Amino acid sequence: MSQTEILRTSTIEAQEEFGVTLQIALVGTDGIVLASDRRHIEVRNAFAVGHWQQRYSQPYADTKMLWDAGRHVACTWAGSSDAKKIAQKIFLEGDPRGLSDEEWSARIQRIGDSVPSLDTSDIDEVIVLRAADCHSAIKYMRQGLRSASPQRIKQQMIAGDVTQPCSFLARHLWRENMTMGKLIHLAILTIGYGAAENPNGIGDGVDVLTLNHQGRFFFKTVEQSQVEEIRERFDAEMLQLFEKVSEL
Repeated sequence: MSQTEILRTSTIEAQEEFGVTLQIALVGTDGIVLASDRRHIEVRNAFAVGHWQQRYSQPYADTKMLWDAGRHVACTWAGSSDAKKIAQKIFLEGDPRGLSDEEWSARIQRIGDSVPSLDTSDIDEVIVLRAADCHSAIKYMRQGLRSASPQRIKQQMIAGDVTQPCSFLARHLWRENMTMGKLIHLAILTIGYGAAENPNGIGDGVDVLTLNHQGRFFFKTVEQSQVEEIRERFDAEMLQLFEKVSEL
């Protein structure tokens, strides 16, 4: 078969992959901060001569959050393309009103488990906020069709590329007396370092969603240039501090 014939009989399939991503949830004195990078990786495969051959991957920028003031729920996701489907279904079907904490966790797990899995090896994570609870979030996680009980987040949690050294920042600098203003900067800083450590998989700015004591969501996008500026300023201050400490 000639190359021309192969190309004629080939089909292209696009699949979004979210494994190289970074999300963070931080609980403060006056609400919750949920943040995510914006880089998506679209993998395009070609079916030729009876088998799949990966052709190329294409990065693009878009949000990894679902939120709507009228739905009382917000989500962000990490993992395979299944993770987005799980988040969408929780967002559309997971009405939390009138539910206890246990009932709400059970509903999230039931909805998440109902989404078919395309790959039994993928780890998918969804962080969920509900407007009535500004003191905790829930993380749903599964590998293939095997899910763990939803985990309640009362301090801080990172999802996605958790192996990056940047996760140390959120764990080390978070304090229970922090306000959302400080937590927003901590989330941006953590994801900014994640982008510096893994520039091919994390980046394109940061989406920040906050939930205050009045049960109101607020959303904003921080451009990558501003994220880098915050990280570079922190770098400079940290280096100066190290120089002072090293002289003691």
